[in-house]
Amino acid sequence: VRDSIMIRSDAVDLSSIDEGGFFQPQVLARASASGLVAAGPEQMADHLLTLKSQLEQEYGVEVQGFSEILYLQGIVDTYVDTMPLISLNMPLFILALFLSVFAADTFMAARTGEVSALRSKGASSTQIYAIFITEAIVMAIVSMVLGIFLSIVFSALIPSATAFLQFDWDTYNFYLLHTVLKPESIIYSILFCIVPPLLFIINSARNATRAEIGVMMVESAEPVADEKESRGFTVGISVALLSMVVGSAIFFQPNPILLTLELGLGTAAWFFLAHNSSHVVRRLFARITSRLSFILGEKGQIAAGNLRMRKGRIVPLMVILALTLSSTVAFSVQAQTYQSDLKMEISYAVGADLRVRTTASPLSFNETIESYPGVNDATPVIQTTGSIGTEHISIEGVEPLEYAKIAHFDSTSFNGEDPKEVLNRLVTTRNGILLSQYHANRWNKTVGDTITLFVSGRLAGVDIPFKIVGIVHSAPGFGYASAEDIPPSRVGAAFGLQAKLSGFAITNINYLSQETGIVTSHLFFADLVCITDQDLLLRALNDLPGVSATTPENFDLSRQSFATALFLSTVEGLFSIGFAMSMLLSIFSLTLFLGSIVRERKRDYAILRAVGASKGQVIRTVLSEFTGIVLASLTLSIVLGTVFGFVMSIIVFAMSPFSRILPPVMVFPIDFLTIIIGFELFLMVIGAYIPAREASKTDPAIVLRNL
Repeated sequence: VRDSIMIRSDAVDLSSIDEGGFFQPQVLARASASGLVAAGPEQMADHLLTLKSQLEQEYGVEVQGFSEILYLQGIVDTYVDTMPLISLNMPLFILALFLSVFAADTFMAARTGEVSALRSKGASSTQIYAIFITEAIVMAIVSMVLGIFLSIVFSALIPSATAFLQFDWDTYNFYLLHTVLKPESIIYSILFCIVPPLLFIINSARNATRAEIGVMMVESAEPVADEKESRGFTVGISVALLSMVVGSAIFFQPNPILLTLELGLGTAAWFFLAHNSSHVVRRLFARITSRLSFILGEKGQIAAGNLRMRKGRIVPLMVILALTLSSTVAFSVQAQTYQSDLKMEISYAVGADLRVRTTASPLSFNETIESYPGVNDATPVIQTTGSIGTEHISIEGVEPLEYAKIAHFDSTSFNGEDPKEVLNRLVTTRNGILLSQYHANRWNKTVGDTITLFVSGRLAGVDIPFKIVGIVHSAPGFGYASAEDIPPSRVGAAFGLQAKLSGFAITNINYLSQETGIVTSHLFFADLVCITDQDLLLRALNDLPGVSATTPENFDLSRQSFATALFLSTVEGLFSIGFAMSMLLSIFSLTLFLGSIVRERKRDYAILRAVGASKGQVIRTVLSEFTGIVLASLTLSIVLGTVFGFVMSIIVFAMSPFSRILPPVMVFPIDFLTIIIGFELFLMVIGAYIPAREASKTDPAIVLRNL
């Protein structure tokens, strides 16, 4: 069989070959790739298996390749399942839409004087309207071209991401050269991103051209808003929406429709909270600025008055800044939280600093492992099976004290009990055993009871009495103690390292070895010193015959599960793109809208100059006001970004292809965000200073000549 070969049928005389050869006649068949794709990739396995059944029934033959079909279908299903993850950037998408509409409003606000001047020179409403339509169409075309170009450049970053803001550029070049741009994608983008602001501009232009000549040349001050606004309803709605999002992510099985609904509700809550908080922060900052007038002088009173009066422009600006900055924080918190949580899950699944799989090795092989530089301690594990009736579980024999010292435990491992205390009870009870709560209930047992399991031994199975000394929920290196506790997922728990059968129980290795006659082990855990050269150690151990070693740091998820590797690449790519885009939007929004607000308030600055304010005083007044807005928005953004980053991370965890064992955590990347926020704050202060200088150059004689 090892020396069999394949040759072309036309290379030999088939009539001279005996039909009753050693091998049965074989026919190789290839399915139509285009036909399977046209019929739907999700149904590929069903179509091939149906063909397999029809051939076997009609011709009485055996069709092989069943496992390959299922494997291929698993890859296709994994890819299809990752497609809805693009909706993780829904908050950024809605933010860009809101920003584009606000930018259109800013664009029209700066053109009112121009419209009045054109009307006064004899231009008709139709002519002015045609000018705006032409400009809008040109801007839309330029936006589409830039958008398509940027989408091609950025889309290849998603599959090439190796970590947050880290990419494999060889992979990037491959996907960039094989980018597929579908017409429907361009149409959807135009409908959702370009048409709304375009219609807004056209409608505003239509209204502006109908105004009387000279009306738009007269500036009117916005009235002071001292009315008490009710925010309780929208705040309550926001809290309710967040509760629904978190609850559905925790208690419901994830699917694309549920993910889209969760993201939509979360984004709505995000916007409501940003809008309401902007009102609160605006009034709070006005009050603080007014009370600090003894330090800030008259400019503090002016800034406080402007904040109270001009909520129609200040609040949208704060909402934009809060949304863009908080999205930057949220993507950072979300990415760092997911990476940290994934590292914890890998560490718990591997079980210890070093996990060594071998062929049947003596229990003393741990001494060989300990002889390598960097290995502090090692312990063997005997793995066999036990059963009562039809219920089968894995039996894990460990040295309790060594296992307690080496393994990476969590507070949830023994349902809140201290792992050392539980394992100390196990070591003091020679025939002690730790069971899951599910198996204890199934066999009507509790802590302190004796249970007899039929355990597979070296030569034959034996009945062994055990005394239950504790309840285990999960354990490092073994996964969930009961398969009933594993949440549904494509890959399962512990990245393929989950104990088999319906769960596992932990007992003393010496007692298990004596009762079963098993004196060899296939699994060893080891503890490493902190300065160990792990790569050198792993190469040395893996060079031994029948030995395979790994550490949490060197655990390769891409080799363990294609689904997990594809999921991580997609999520990290989306996080990276979302973070970069939100940061650029925050900088763009500030430079655009602050300049617009300054130009709209030339009359106020002209009055200040007319009553004797110097250029420096105007600069300090404008700078204090805008810097306060930026700082207030930044404070609000950190709170909102942290909350929604954690909420989004829960949603991402729920969509992961593997089942979680440990509870979710939240990580706030202080060092990383300090640099990013400091950089944005610096740019924003500069962005506030530039319009402040522009305001100081206002000529009162020109601006106030129509009064």
